[in-house]
Amino acid sequence: MNGFLLTIISLYEYSNLFPDDTTSARLYRESIITVKESFKFYDTGSWLKYNRGDQRQVSNGYMKWQVLEMKLLYAITGDIYFKDLMMLVASYCYNKEYESAGVKLKNYDFSVPLTSTSNKELIFEGKNSQIALNSEILKFTSTYTAPTVEFAKMYDSNLNTFATLKLNDSLFSGDPNLNFDFKKLQKISSFSITYASLDSLDKPVITLYFKDTITNEKWNKIKVIDLKSEVKTNTYKFQSVKAQVFRIVFERNKKMPVFKVSNLACYPPKEKVSSDFMHYITPEEKGSPKGIALSIEQKGMKDVVVFHKSSADVKSLNGEKWNPLKTYRKFPVKISTDTTMFHKFLIICEPKDPASSIGNLNIQPL
Repeated sequence: MNGFLLTIISLYEYSNLFPDDTTSARLYRESIITVKESFKFYDTGSWLKYNRGDQRQVSNGYMKWQVLEMKLLYAITGDIYFKDLMMLVASYCYNKEYESAGVKLKNYDFSVPLTSTSNKELIFEGKNSQIALNSEILKFTSTYTAPTVEFAKMYDSNLNTFATLKLNDSLFSGDPNLNFDFKKLQKISSFSITYASLDSLDKPVITLYFKDTITNEKWNKIKVIDLKSEVKTNTYKFQSVKAQVFRIVFERNKKMPVFKVSNLACYPPKEKVSSDFMHYITPEEKGSPKGIALSIEQKGMKDVVVFHKSSADVKSLNGEKWNPLKTYRKFPVKISTDTTMFHKFLIICEPKDPASSIGNLNIQPL
């Protein structure tokens, strides 16, 4: 698709240089129709495929280039479809680094995700980056016994590898722990850990500590202000601390002398970043046999567009794709159906300035 979009831009420029060439003008018009008919074959619902011949997905760099290509196509054609496409693909690209020497778009986000507050306002809380433990750790120690390569599985990039933690010293009477010495002082405001084959009731109780220097003998206990427990993962949020040593202490549990962990992650405080757009995906909503309606209020936005998808059940709904050929800009949005369906909406807005706001989202069956 990347090459095809560039071809359309080239045909546009060629047609302007040689206006008497009716063939190039016709190919230009037909190419735009082809994009509209073909995009669905490249779209996975959250990313883009490289081609239609296999299931390879494009790199982060390709994605960001295609956002810019769609932006240029909207500028030269005036066709709102390309703006909708640009906004949609921009929402896919959040927090995806473009790794290439000298690139200026490495960490830039064309669109940032919004969250819903208790008063129904949609806000951007900040970008949640992750400390690269595999490169930032100076030294690792533990009361557990395992080869270094086994411990490394706790924070490698493979989500499917787990480190087996086992206490082999029967004389050890304290609570087992993991200790990370960082190369430099790190700001940390949350920590997450994933367990294998443990449900929420079996997960060990942990306590977090930190030291601001390696030489400091005093450990500071971290006060957790929020614990989010999912099926296999626990996430602990706390007031930001400056730590050069981070300790995870597991409450001793005789019923569970061995367990497996993965995806240990430390996160710095969320960072405010600038972007072209902001996006929000609603939870699944059940409509009536007649359909569903969405209303929302905005102040100072240049543009607000809504994408929609629906299905007979929640499971298949998540596999459906957003349709850039059918978008909505007039509110309330009313979706008519002839049977009960489950619905999801993707709301993408373009702020005019920092004072722009959006909220009071309301979704109701018809």
